[in-house]
Amino acid sequence: MKRIVVTSFGIMMAIAMASPNCWATIFQFDGGASDGGQFLTATNWTDNNADTDIGPPNDSSDRALINNNFVVSYGTAATTTVGSLIVGADWPTTGELGTDGTLNMTAGKIIVTGGGDNFQIARARGAVFGDANGDGLITMTNAELQIGGSDPIVGTRDHGVLDVGLNAKVYNTTGQDNYWRLGNYGPSVDAGLEGNGLLNVHSNGTFNAHVIFIGDNDATGELRVSDTGSVVLTGNLVPRPSGFQAGGSATVRMTGSSATLQAYNLESESLPGEIRTKYRFDAGALGVSVINLTDAINITNNDLEINLGAFVLPT
Repeated sequence: MKRIVVTSFGIMMAIAMASPNCWATIFQFDGGASDGGQFLTATNWTDNNADTDIGPPNDSSDRALINNNFVVSYGTAATTTVGSLIVGADWPTTGELGTDGTLNMTAGKIIVTGGGDNFQIARARGAVFGDANGDGLITMTNAELQIGGSDPIVGTRDHGVLDVGLNAKVYNTTGQDNYWRLGNYGPSVDAGLEGNGLLNVHSNGTFNAHVIFIGDNDATGELRVSDTGSVVLTGNLVPRPSGFQAGGSATVRMTGSSATLQAYNLESESLPGEIRTKYRFDAGALGVSVINLTDAINITNNDLEINLGAFVLPT
């Protein structure tokens, strides 16, 4: 009978092959370069394996975290690939308590390859419930964001904003169906959570995905499309997807007459005792923007608000 000797190297290789993510490097922005917070500067990052890795994060196994009130700029026509991007987070002390983070993209492209919820804005609630800590903000102009995960979130546990502005683009990796959540966890899930997510698309910005859930699990969410902004979904638009929740709310807001919002179905039922989902149309000089649906619509017990202040009436 043959004797099988398992060496420590063999064990390490087996673990690495079975769980490749266990070797992921976590990069946290620390502003070490004192250059105004540039994302692509290596010495602006610290990591959990500093003996082998040097920032900035730029690999599908790298996890990038922006918190501790840093305002980070990505303004170079470069492409960066990361496995995970979290803005507003609870690292290095993991748990529920988070600190703010901001990422401003004015050029280039970031690709997030990780599955599941590896893209999050406002990952953890603030250190003091109800305060501003734990918030996350990403603003985009003339830049691109490509998401490979299935469940990206804006406003996971605190206040998160994704602002897709001038000529910016957000889209999913080819073949990947993204289920975006705008606001994910409210106080009914855990006392002190205040998930609040805003997706704001405007100024020729484009946002393409599969499904958007607005205000999940007692959270608050808003989808806002203005002027020449465009949101196109291959699947459904679903406010309040988690069944009866007494708190939280969902809002869809169209501003001007040239905004685009397109989905396959609209599933929008507010149950008795819930805050009703609101559809707000702020007219421009030429009227309001329409919501285009491919298949079906279900609007039950919702509110409609129309603002004609900017609409030019004929004499």
